[in-house]
Amino acid sequence: MNPPEFIGGPDPLVALEWFKSLKAIFDYLKFTDRDKLTCAVFMLVKAAGIWWEATKVTVNARELKWNEFKDLFYAKYFSSEVKSKKVKEFYELRQGSMNVNEYTLKFEEGFVFVPFIAENDKDKG
Repeated sequence: MNPPEFIGGPDPLVALEWFKSLKAIFDYLKFTDRDKLTCAVFMLVKAAGIWWEATKVTVNARELKWNEFKDLFYAKYFSSEVKSKKVKEFYELRQGSMNVNEYTLKFEEGFVFVPFIAENDKDKG
């Protein structure tokens, strides 16, 4: 299935896309939690690989569950500072000179970081 490597970096959307692409592959192949974890950490390279090497000494990697890895990954690449910045950008988003397609894309990208909005249809208004 040729899963992508993840090198790390400051852009949370890149991290999110990497994680989503792996999830799609894992769901299709019906991977177990252990298979998911094994494949995911194999695809961590450069800065992300270094992060994992440092992180795995602080957790019991043999017993680590997929959701626990996901939490560790999100804590690293979706810090509260990054989330706050993205939420602020989302609330301040204006169409301005963007066409409808560009604006829609920006809106949908921002919406990823404001999940509490999606919890209540009344708040989407």
